[in-house]
Amino acid sequence: MNRKSHFPLSISALLLPGLVLFSPVAHSGVFAFAEVLQNPETITHPSGYTGAEDLLEVTVCIDPASESKSELEVAIHNSIQLWNGLEPETGNAVFAPDSGVPSNKVDAESVLLHELGHCLGLGHPNLASESGLHGDGRRFAKTLAGGGPDNGYTLDRGADGVIATQTDARGNDVNLHWFRKSNNDPFSIASTVDATTYSNDLADLPAGHQFATVAGAQVAQSRGLERTEAVMHQGIHYGEKRCALGHDDVAMIRLGMAGTDRTAGTDTDYEVKLVFVGEQSDCDINVKVGGNTFAYCSISGGQIAPNHWAISAAQIRLASNSLINWHFNEERAGDSMFRDTFANGN
Repeated sequence: MNRKSHFPLSISALLLPGLVLFSPVAHSGVFAFAEVLQNPETITHPSGYTGAEDLLEVTVCIDPASESKSELEVAIHNSIQLWNGLEPETGNAVFAPDSGVPSNKVDAESVLLHELGHCLGLGHPNLASESGLHGDGRRFAKTLAGGGPDNGYTLDRGADGVIATQTDARGNDVNLHWFRKSNNDPFSIASTVDATTYSNDLADLPAGHQFATVAGAQVAQSRGLERTEAVMHQGIHYGEKRCALGHDDVAMIRLGMAGTDRTAGTDTDYEVKLVFVGEQSDCDINVKVGGNTFAYCSISGGQIAPNHWAISAAQIRLASNSLINWHFNEERAGDSMFRDTFANGN
């Protein structure tokens, strides 16, 4: 298929006292380009997908000009393990001292894990800092603004008093967040992930639910879960480590894997394998430590089919060590670079 159009989208991040915020813009949860295109039906695929591939090998490399190249190699390797494994877990947000990350440092591996998700086509499931909101307002489910009182959004946490749950009353805000139709539970995953089991149409919510539920830490706490938050949810604290993907993260990758017909088990299905190739500057995803912004993923892409886009180039940049007190994990995960969990429904 020929790409019909092309544009760049930059995804960046901010650092606030006591809290590190992952990238503003891009957005299951939500797919990159959906907000920019003002189109909730947009699904974004990794580099190389045209609608006909069975396996996408997405290469990742370290920019030769990067700082901390040896430390960054461990972080990339470990993050690749998680994205290739697609094994969701609850209790994935661990804090110092149990995290192994000092309470005055930011875990580079967790930040990289998040940014790789953007480079694969995912965005924030929450409104996040790109909404222009502050504080708790950023935790609500990702939407297009509908002309409400809060910077164009309507932010009403509803009867349960918890932000980003099924009781939220969002007025005319246009939902971008894909949810599991059967239960609207982002801490679970369907055995088959495609448009028959996931939707962003609020008419497909379970009876009595008003809005999509977000895999945020406060929502998990309200359900009695261990500290759990989707990797793609914006926000990480000093001393925190995201040690596994969330169910929501895995569900969105697998929804994309259902292909342009959005139906699992057809010839448009594909799998993704991230492959680390070392120090180069021409990979599908290029990573560098050394910059003035906390962390960002800059992506460009093109349309491959109605409501389907594919990434054409991606760059991850983490701020210089002189600006951010990064923690680099020295422990390298196992060497199984790709585990097939797409077919077995884990």
